[in-house]
Amino acid sequence: MSPLLEIKKLGLSYKKNVNGLVDISLNLNKNEVLGVAGPSGSGKSSLAKAILNLPGFAPEAQISGEILYNGKNLLLFNNKEKRLFWKKEIGVVFQDALASLNPFMSIKSQLFEGIESKKERLDIALDLLSKVRIRNPLQILSLYPHELSGGMRQRVMIALALAKKPKILILDEPTTALDPTVQACILSMLRTIKQNSKMAILMISHDLGALAGLADRIAIMDKGRLIEEQGVDSFFKNPIHPFSKKLLDAFKQIRSL
Repeated sequence: MSPLLEIKKLGLSYKKNVNGLVDISLNLNKNEVLGVAGPSGSGKSSLAKAILNLPGFAPEAQISGEILYNGKNLLLFNNKEKRLFWKKEIGVVFQDALASLNPFMSIKSQLFEGIESKKERLDIALDLLSKVRIRNPLQILSLYPHELSGGMRQRVMIALALAKKPKILILDEPTTALDPTVQACILSMLRTIKQNSKMAILMISHDLGALAGLADRIAIMDKGRLIEEQGVDSFFKNPIHPFSKKLLDAFKQIRSL
């Protein structure tokens, strides 16, 4: 089976010969969770933004290579094709939910924008909030982002991403800055979504523990390069690259404290 998303020799270079991504080749398959890990500045978020092909993304940068979705290169999409891709094919959850949500719109208004069926919008919105384990969803619909806790905002962001039933879901550090209890709840919720959905999920995280119980494969990045990629069980038993071994050792030391 051909991959849903195929990244071929993706490069991203800025002025002054600073490389954001170097020769990245990576596949994302249907019904799979691919975890992308690495330290800050390793290029994880740059990879996500390149896949999204956002307007104005790194206007001073030069992008090379291919990002193929169903055989079509996303980097060559015109504005109309981009809008259709964002609207129907891909969902994204950034780590700063407060900055991502519209502060002037209620949760109801923001959810309704992503639901096509006008007659069933309320029922679908309530169902989405229930799926992300929000209690009293009818009450939450009437609130604004600043009235919610960080964990609640993150769940709303996931509900917004799921509203359009995307083929690909990108999670960029979805548990960062949340307390351990809320992190555990979010990860449990994502595992349930994985089991009940056919989406391909790309999850970016510096937390190997978050990926251990969710990802099928792990890709390790460092300094804009992909240095290792293997199945999650194999990685935790036997990382190959020296940097990966150091990263895993550091994770184990932190967990033992």
